[in-house]
Amino acid sequence: IFPPDVTIATIVIVRNPLAVAPSWAHHSGISIDESIDSMARTDAGLSTSLRRTSDQIPQDLSSWSAHVASWLDQRELPVTLVRYEDLRGDTAGSLARMLRAVGLEPDATRVAEAVAACEFERLAAREAQAGFAERAGRDRPFFRRGEATGWRQELTAEQIARIVATHRATMERLGFPTA
Repeated sequence: IFPPDVTIATIVIVRNPLAVAPSWAHHSGISIDESIDSMARTDAGLSTSLRRTSDQIPQDLSSWSAHVASWLDQRELPVTLVRYEDLRGDTAGSLARMLRAVGLEPDATRVAEAVAACEFERLAAREAQAGFAERAGRDRPFFRRGEATGWRQELTAEQIARIVATHRATMERLGFPTA
């Protein structure tokens, strides 16, 4: 899908799986336990159903860990890793780094404008007022919390242990907490 000869850069945004589990549960309308199971499945994918059509092409995802490794370990495309937690903590710096990765020199004023235009609270308010295509016809918002560490209040100790047991090596590789 992404031929190396026409790909200048690949930006891979990775979120702590402890934060992904409750977020994916909300997005998919499933329980957190089902989300944790889904993140561990090697046959997980998007738009893979033969029973209904989709606006997306089918995408094999595999497990959270295998999906991350598939991007970071391949050598055909240049990869810039951006952790969601770093993006939330230093949005302007992360955006500037992504722009440099694609060969653009960031303009501080334009970066600041882009960051302001995409603040989580602003996007959530816009969705509440005008809707958001990703959630059209659904009873829950797309922009839920946008927090990097909200999982601490949402997951049980047992759920945290399950996620860490499955994804520890990749979490440690990316500097995510495992305890």
